Amino acid sequence: MARFYSDVAGQTGVRAVILELGINDIWISHDDANTIISEMQQIVTLAHEKSLKIFVCTLMPWNAFSADPTHGVVNYTPALDSIRLAVNSYLRTTSDFDGLIDFDVTMRDPTDPTKLKAAWDSGDHIHPNDAGNAAMAAAFPLDLLLHL
Repeated sequence: MARFYSDVAGQTGVRAVILELGINDIWISHDDANTIISEMQQIVTLAHEKSLKIFVCTLMPWNAFSADPTHGVVNYTPALDSIRLAVNSYLRTTSDFDGLIDFDVTMRDPTDPTKLKAAWDSGDHIHPNDAGNAAMAAAFPLDLLLHL
């Protein structure tokens, strides 16, 4: 929310926004699904008020991620992942956004959907490597941008 005006509304020539959140709201901020969804709804409202199209990305899997506990953050747990799953469920079923990019499906390991695909994992189990970033770029349906 804090960056919407400077990074989006304050720029000239912007016609569309791609909203992609990481897991930080879950494992650092300890936000629940309702809080994350509410904040996303506020952003989509702001974008539409500015006559911008807004596309949203599902949250990617992060099982096996482990943070340094001295930073005050927690590691992956199934309970925390249920927040990601609830947000993704909302994103897949809402008509609030102008389009969806399903990075969860694109990036997950088909044998364990709670984990990033090994070939696309940077090694920390939460961030994609260069090949993973390329897979994410390839997953973006460019036809969404044709009618801007």
